[in-house]
Amino acid sequence: MSSALERAYRATAYRVWPGAGMEWVLRVGAPAPRALDTWLAAEKHTCWSLLTACNPESRRLSIAENRARQAALRRALTRLRWRFLPGENRADAANWPPEATFWIPGMKAATAGHLARAFGQNAFLWGAPGRKTQLLWTNGAARDMRARRVHAVEPVSRATRAMASRQRHYAFWRSHSARAATVGMQASGESARNSCSGCAP
Repeated sequence: MSSALERAYRATAYRVWPGAGMEWVLRVGAPAPRALDTWLAAEKHTCWSLLTACNPESRRLSIAENRARQAALRRALTRLRWRFLPGENRADAANWPPEATFWIPGMKAATAGHLARAFGQNAFLWGAPGRKTQLLWTNGAARDMRARRVHAVEPVSRATRAMASRQRHYAFWRSHSARAATVGMQASGESARNSCSGCAP
């Protein structure tokens, strides 16, 4: 990935809305807010991922197209029984439109990478309590770097077991991504999921 693209990711505030008027603001290379870590501990999760389906490969789409793509991601997460919270990516310089996101507690880096690639994303955020928020690449020149980060701590056999029940869904999303762009958006979550001990990239 180009240095300009990485700078753009770093010059963005990643906002998560846990409810009751609260907001957590994440930034690449900075620790997550203490309230977020407290929430994770209470829910017995040890990591999280932040995903969007908007503007694939950093190509600016229309509002309607992005809403449809985000709705498809929401359905995918719901189908896989992930719990998630809504959020928004907002560029510091306001030179890129805000992007809707989902913050997913307990999602491992490898799983998030599969989803990010399925929805055409260059990168996603990953974090764990007490650690700095990480920007993980999914494709292009940074693919080898991403693979080393993920597989060094999450062996292929373990990742394969975790993903085995989901392969049919991923194949469906890839082959029907164009058709998914016609569907409208809702924003809701569904409860889920195990913690991800030892999943740090």
